[in-house]
Amino acid sequence: MNPRWIALWALLASALIPTTAIDAMGLTLPAIRAYFSVDSHVDMLTGLVGSAAAFSFAVSAPLMGRVIDRVGYRSVYVASLMLFGIVGAAGGLLADLKVLVVSRAVIGVSVAGALTAGLTGISYLDPVRRGKALGFHALVGSAGAMVLFVVVAQLVGYGWRIAFMVHLLGFLLIPLALALPKHGGARPDERAERALSRAGPLFAGVDAKLMATTALAGIVMFSVPMLAPFYLIGIGVTQPALFALPLSIMAFAAMVSAVCYGYVVARMGIAGTFAIGFVLMAAGLGLAGTAGSIAVFTLGLTLIGASLCMLCPNISAAAMAGAGGRPGQAVGVTSAILHGVPIVFPLIVRGGTLGEQPELVFLGFGAAAAFGAGFYMLLCLRRGGLEVRH
Repeated sequence: MNPRWIALWALLASALIPTTAIDAMGLTLPAIRAYFSVDSHVDMLTGLVGSAAAFSFAVSAPLMGRVIDRVGYRSVYVASLMLFGIVGAAGGLLADLKVLVVSRAVIGVSVAGALTAGLTGISYLDPVRRGKALGFHALVGSAGAMVLFVVVAQLVGYGWRIAFMVHLLGFLLIPLALALPKHGGARPDERAERALSRAGPLFAGVDAKLMATTALAGIVMFSVPMLAPFYLIGIGVTQPALFALPLSIMAFAAMVSAVCYGYVVARMGIAGTFAIGFVLMAAGLGLAGTAGSIAVFTLGLTLIGASLCMLCPNISAAAMAGAGGRPGQAVGVTSAILHGVPIVFPLIVRGGTLGEQPELVFLGFGAAAAFGAGFYMLLCLRRGGLEVRH
């Protein structure tokens, strides 16, 4: 295979790392809790096994971005994959639940390094290829999630320790990562200096509007799957097997949208793509929050899924466009916000008291998405802000 294509696949494959370590491993938690049931504080520690990786990922992503901009994305990517494979697989051998929690925190750092390195590598592509690559990066993540959930669920049937072997995926990706060019750390240029002067060096050119956009996309991405079963129960759908139907179609819609992203951003620009994404999100959340049947609710989630794979790759594109010579830092900041904001809102994400009225959550976020759509439409009309045409 052409080394250029191998390198591209290495960058796209970074989308599999957070799904493997954070999302899919949630399926192991019931078995882990049962195995360590005699331990004190087992419920709290089991919860930390599930959340430690996500928390450390959100905290360490900006730092990993700074390291990438200094030493190059290839080095950080390879090192992160090695750490991911070693520590992740070793988690299945641990006999102490507290040590397992610590290992999951370390895994979060490796996830931050691998994902941020992959996205930074994409930022080095020319604008047209970059837009398509970001869309396919989201596609790989969505398709990989569907496969990994099935694989991990099957492995858990043989024991939760066996399921931890999926982290060996890191070793399988190392040969691909070694095909990447040996870029050194990027040096800031005039464009980067202007961006940093606006948003501050701490945020690497990621300004307030992009932060708000990223936060809204992140909280919708995490809260909708969590609150969907509560809403379905509220409208009389009580069969657990039916809960997966809207979410599966939502994931499929995200995959289709990811394929289309590169073409949309090439024609509409970054601000225009944000406007389209928020229109889809507002419509989907409005339908989901007022649905009286599973069919209408599924249609709402379909639009939400399509919106997320317009918004998420576009957030990375906007961060890269504003960062100039420091793409790693900018991508690290947006990744931290995208995956870290839900941690700040545990009641929404975990279906606490707001889970009793999920329709209010959907409609509230729908109103915020409508505001975002209007804002970016005005931005396009002004031909300023984040508008970047390829």
